[in-house]
Amino acid sequence: MKIVIAGGGTGGHVFPAIALAQGIKRLSAQHEVLFVGTEKGIEARTVPASGFRLQTIEISGFKEKGLLKAFVVFLRLPFSLFESIRILRQFRADGVVGVGGYASGPVLLAAWLLGIPRAILEQNSIPGFTNRMLAHFVSHIFGAFECLRAHFPARKLQLLGNPLRDSFRFQGREDPDSILILGGSLGARPLNVLLPPAMAQVGSIQVIHQTGALEREKVEQAYRELGVAAEVVSFISDMPLAYARAKLVIARSGAMTCSELTAMGVPAILIPFPQAADQHQLYNAQELAQAGAAIVMEQNSLNPETLAGLIKHLFLNTQTLETMAHKSRQLGKPNAADAIAKKVIEIC
Repeated sequence: MKIVIAGGGTGGHVFPAIALAQGIKRLSAQHEVLFVGTEKGIEARTVPASGFRLQTIEISGFKEKGLLKAFVVFLRLPFSLFESIRILRQFRADGVVGVGGYASGPVLLAAWLLGIPRAILEQNSIPGFTNRMLAHFVSHIFGAFECLRAHFPARKLQLLGNPLRDSFRFQGREDPDSILILGGSLGARPLNVLLPPAMAQVGSIQVIHQTGALEREKVEQAYRELGVAAEVVSFISDMPLAYARAKLVIARSGAMTCSELTAMGVPAILIPFPQAADQHQLYNAQELAQAGAAIVMEQNSLNPETLAGLIKHLFLNTQTLETMAHKSRQLGKPNAADAIAKKVIEIC
């Protein structure tokens, strides 16, 4: 079976796509997977590094480009579609999965024109513009959040979870002893500013703070001046190990962060990024909070004193943290990559 995975641009699209591709290969070494993306997206680096083939097309989005650039993008669409048709024919694709991002549009439309089975993967609780449009052209939609039932037809939608690497599986967390603070790959500056003074008020709890590449030294200095012994890093290469060490996580609420937290069974304080498209991070976080797996705090009303008070309350009431961890595990779908891979092969 030959499967094309189309889309990318950001880690939130690319990493679950790679996990899905690995799930397809686990079903049978004979299955072939080809990625189609763009040269500017992170798929240009991460897909080949993961051992999969990548072909690129010329495509970009309409948002925030002005009338002239939007017109140029519109004129380019037929060429992107023809490129996609050529790639699908040459590869002799049996099925196409769109994972979001600009490249998924023309590739899925090309598959529709060629009569090739099609599906999309929606990682967030609120679908992006591309997937909302493409939902009309596919037979299956794979998602993770209950909120998606309000946006997609029930006959198409299957909530199987977000594909994760095999290492993101709950294997017991014996005596976790730290607070893990995640700013994402680029860092979240408000969290980097807020957390050092908050942790100074909390007291002697081990802190692991991932800052992103640009602010590590500044955050490290802030902790040092406040007398807090913190492990400050720009990037964490072994996220499952970091989660296993964490008694509590403080993070943004991107779709993949939420999926990792629940797969590992870790309680969290989630601070949604207020400028996220369609407020999807807020909805992601609320779904975990409604299940009892997380507490949501909105950035605009947050200060070090409030956050420190909540952390101290949770650490003084360990039964609350244990209950949150249990609820988190109940939400987790660590086998999502294999489950979606099986469905993809079935529909092709």
